Amino acid sequence: QIDFEKLLKFKTAVITLHCQSFKYKVGETPISLSAGSNTITNLGNIYAKPVITIVGSDTVTISLDGNQIFSIDMSNNGKIVLDTANLEAYNPDNGQLLNRIVTGDYDSFKIESGNNTLSLSGTITSASISNYQRWL
Repeated sequence: QIDFEKLLKFKTAVITLHCQSFKYKVGETPISLSAGSNTITNLGNIYAKPVITIVGSDTVTISLDGNQIFSIDMSNNGKIVLDTANLEAYNPDNGQLLNRIVTGDYDSFKIESGNNTLSLSGTITSASISNYQRWL
């Protein structure tokens, strides 16, 4: 709470505000992904930086709208979570960081407003995507 009447007496003041710049859909259901082409729809009005969970083996590649973004060496790790907003890759079971096995550009991975084509290739047991819609 800010008492602006008191601030007017000083003529100038520094006011610090903390706010979140993005709004996310509450209760958004993760979408199951399959090997091959998947259509992801961002109903928001700005690009989203999603979280992708993959269970698989060998080398897995992720492409967005025809451009390969990530290559993941999953030969020693069966599960990985790519948190593209926080630029992190980790094992969801134990929290172990797996950034070293991911090759790619997190900044290029943006789910734009509207329909996007997300393609997965490699040996994939299961995969899902969440946080794929956001608003300003």
